[in-house]
Amino acid sequence: MSKEKHSNKQLKKDLGFKLLFILTPVIASLILMAIQWIIQGFVALPGIKWNDEAAYIKLIETYASYISPKGYWGFDSNHALLGTGSAWNYAILAPYSIIGKFLPVGYSFVYLCNMAFIMLANFAFMLLVKPNREKLIKLTLIQVTSAVLLLYLNTNMSEIYRYALVILIAGLLYRIFFDKCPVWIKYIITPLVIIYSIQVYTFFAFCIPIYVFAIMPKKKWYI
Repeated sequence: MSKEKHSNKQLKKDLGFKLLFILTPVIASLILMAIQWIIQGFVALPGIKWNDEAAYIKLIETYASYISPKGYWGFDSNHALLGTGSAWNYAILAPYSIIGKFLPVGYSFVYLCNMAFIMLANFAFMLLVKPNREKLIKLTLIQVTSAVLLLYLNTNMSEIYRYALVILIAGLLYRIFFDKCPVWIKYIITPLVIIYSIQVYTFFAFCIPIYVFAIMPKKKWYI
């Protein structure tokens, strides 16, 4: 009976660490809000901080309504072709716009979507990698000390969505390299995620050679 109780206790602890890892972005965001409240005397859901955030929210609104940007949101020939959305192309706008079809697009809309995206990415990573308690602690510490995460966490920018894609791709590649990987993940899901991610951010193209090495037969590097 004592062994059973000990086992149940361990399972609860493991579940707690898993939930902590998944919820790390939300916890970090709330801590940043608490710091803001202490320093400034008020706190609110992240709204518009930078001028491009306002333009991006308008792009999401118009894409959700018309599947095309409407009006002029600062994208001219000196910055990007009119109507392209600049750095926020169709690939980036699609997930936000789909949600915008069903939920109102307000000043904190992108922030709330980003929280959902990165928590889903953490959950997917955990399922793919199956980290033990020690690795979960390390992964949590890595996230809460990430400069990119802390800088963009409480904003309405797409960097957190890109960060979520990084987490997902890392989990997929880890599964292919170091664990038994189902064929549908190895040859369908992973390449599709990488191809889509390249449309979001060109630097994801560096994942292509890593994926090629992952699916090639094991050989010595000099052959």
